[in-house]
Amino acid sequence: MDLNLAIMGILGKSTTSNMIKAICKSKTPVINEITDVNMIQEDVFYNNNVYIFLNSYDSSLINGRLKELIKGIPADRLFIANADDKILLDILAVNNSTPVITFGLNGKSTITASSLSCTRESTRFIYCLQRNVVTFSGRLIEPFEYPFELKMVGNFHVYNALAAITASIFMDKDICDVRRSLKKLTIKHNMEVVYDNRFTIIDNRCMNIYSLEKVFESLQFIDYNKLIVVCQLIEDSGFNDEMKNSIENWCDALDIKKVIFISSDIKQSENINKDGKEVFFNNMGDSLRCAIENAFENDMILLMGGKAEHGAGEAIFDALYS
Repeated sequence: MDLNLAIMGILGKSTTSNMIKAICKSKTPVINEITDVNMIQEDVFYNNNVYIFLNSYDSSLINGRLKELIKGIPADRLFIANADDKILLDILAVNNSTPVITFGLNGKSTITASSLSCTRESTRFIYCLQRNVVTFSGRLIEPFEYPFELKMVGNFHVYNALAAITASIFMDKDICDVRRSLKKLTIKHNMEVVYDNRFTIIDNRCMNIYSLEKVFESLQFIDYNKLIVVCQLIEDSGFNDEMKNSIENWCDALDIKKVIFISSDIKQSENINKDGKEVFFNNMGDSLRCAIENAFENDMILLMGGKAEHGAGEAIFDALYS
């Protein structure tokens, strides 16, 4: 059976898509990441067999549009939906015929996760199917529990994994193969652990303000000493202000000891005061060296903001070993 999958929500679309691709390999179905732009294109929206609802959007207008579109989805499709998002549940309430498989961290979901554990190296959980389901081929799957490990930092990735694993089960993928595929998966610049020795460096520079908040929330449950934030500013001053405000709001809760901003507006890095809690540089290399000079045993350095740079990996290596 040829499948088209639609993945929706303000957060996690690319991560969930990458997980499904890693599981399915050469037999990956067509995956449509539904943004607020292509949601209006009904030919894209309705040309799917499976709809994965990760979370609601950040606009009541878009959520309202989604609610109207859902009314036109045929009964022979499948919804896989995050039951922990109340706005999303309200949107899906207009559905009268399409089967819904819910996932989340609450005990009422069809799919849930238990024994959740987050460290600086990985995220572990037990995938729990709590009732019988029937796959697209007609195979009956009875309730079961199975352990998973992700090489990604942050408990918010569990939602992406629950959705991807569930979709793969309905495609009759072997659960052992699914586990192996996800354990090996790393996604560049997505809470990627790029160094872990005396201190840890985590690269998460492809994000919006909503994912940034999720990152900060998840760091509360990870053991580390002090946090150093390296934040790459972009041309969007509004986005930069949101990042700065978010960092300031989390400063005490996350024990942030230094914030290092990278901005092309700075003319000469060497003329910038390096002793304050907030410092500015005009390039990645100097910023990383400053972060590493201030990192002690069990500290964490978080790279965030902006876009992923070509050659950033080399800059990290040079800063560590130069």
